[in-house]
Amino acid sequence: MNEAGYKLVSRAEDFGEQEDLVFEPIVGEQRPVVAEAKSRDEDSKGFSPNDYRRGLAERFREWYEGSYRGYRFHLFFEVESNQTLWRDLFDNVELDEVERFYKKIIDEVSTDGEPDDLEEFITQHDHSLFSDFLGDSVVWAGLDRSDLARITERIEESGEYDANPYLESFSAVQDTGILSTNLIEATSLPESLYRFSAVENSTTKSFHRYDENNVNPVYFHGGYVYSLIDYSELPDATKDFCDGEDSDEMSFKRLAAESPSADEVNISKVLLKNLIVKYVVEHKNQIVHVTRERGDTRLYVGYDEDYEVSNRSLIFELDKYEGYRHRAVALGTEYFDGSYYYTLVPKMEFTFDGEEPVPGDLKSQRAADFNPGRIPEQNKRKSKIVRDWVDVITPDESLAVVGAPEPIQQLSLRWINELKLERARPPRDGDEREELIESEIAELMGEVDADSPVNDKAQELLDSSRWSE
Repeated sequence: MNEAGYKLVSRAEDFGEQEDLVFEPIVGEQRPVVAEAKSRDEDSKGFSPNDYRRGLAERFREWYEGSYRGYRFHLFFEVESNQTLWRDLFDNVELDEVERFYKKIIDEVSTDGEPDDLEEFITQHDHSLFSDFLGDSVVWAGLDRSDLARITERIEESGEYDANPYLESFSAVQDTGILSTNLIEATSLPESLYRFSAVENSTTKSFHRYDENNVNPVYFHGGYVYSLIDYSELPDATKDFCDGEDSDEMSFKRLAAESPSADEVNISKVLLKNLIVKYVVEHKNQIVHVTRERGDTRLYVGYDEDYEVSNRSLIFELDKYEGYRHRAVALGTEYFDGSYYYTLVPKMEFTFDGEEPVPGDLKSQRAADFNPGRIPEQNKRKSKIVRDWVDVITPDESLAVVGAPEPIQQLSLRWINELKLERARPPRDGDEREELIESEIAELMGEVDADSPVNDKAQELLDSSRWSE
């Protein structure tokens, strides 16, 4: 994947997502990739589509609901079984085979008693839509390490996906200025961290399958459940993963901020993010909902008559479609130079009734009508959305009175609303960037002799670039 022009941006064990691997293109117009890798012992039988029926059902649902919008799904495994069925499903997309296989999926996800969400979804759709998902997926089957090494070598020799560091990099512009930011600094951190031994066979995927574990300051990692709240305050969905009430109580500040390892930073970031999620969902005087799309934890304000009267900037009733448009944010956490920051990235969400999210295919239709590229003054608009969400997220009342957990009472936040930039800045737009690159090439050519090999290289770069015309 690296040689094909991709970089790895997340792993399931790092972020609690269901995807094994997520890749984004380094350069070019390639689509990002969500991938799963299936590993089996050499002595075991090969991997058949019938071994992965429920997995494909879950992937299909996520694809339909918008989790993979713009992404392709890749499946890697070494030992292949039922080769013809793999080809009929993914390469040829034979509709008769797809229909038969989809009926097997329905049988696979059917359960005794009340149907679960996955069964309801599968039975509501037919094989024709499932075939679209299969056609948008890639299977890497029956390739051992030597095969992958040969493919990698061919890609490397061709240079097809090489990034040209000269054309992709540029000097900073010598300038000064004041920038608005989407950063909220955690100026003080919660005091105590509780670590519980997890029950046997617990996994990151199973832990984060429960919504309660995504809206509470808890995290599973390395056989332990980490929490900023003690056992008595944990939801049942978290207690079920704890091997008893006994815990190791430690200093969260020490783990999070005193030369933390990469794992400790990741644990701290998730706990701090979920602490704010718990606060805004349960203790703010607005109706705040949480949804997850890809790696995002998205917050949006739901419909409420009182809220609509007092502030219309974060929710709008649609004219063309049934429902509402929400100016949401993707809430993230970052660790810079010994401090933790919350990040607020403006997003767009749509709901039918102010609460229930619109699924993927319908959402894309609505999003097309509100394409941000058609709206002028993007920076000002996004800055306002950030400011409005800073007001929602930042505690502004007596947290003890509203019964907020102690950890949020111990957390102090400061919005970095302005960042002073001195001496240098990146180019403000694509035109300025191109001018910089062209001037550097021209300067290089002017400083060397006409017959110099350096001059030849510069001319080659210029001739091969998209700016040469």
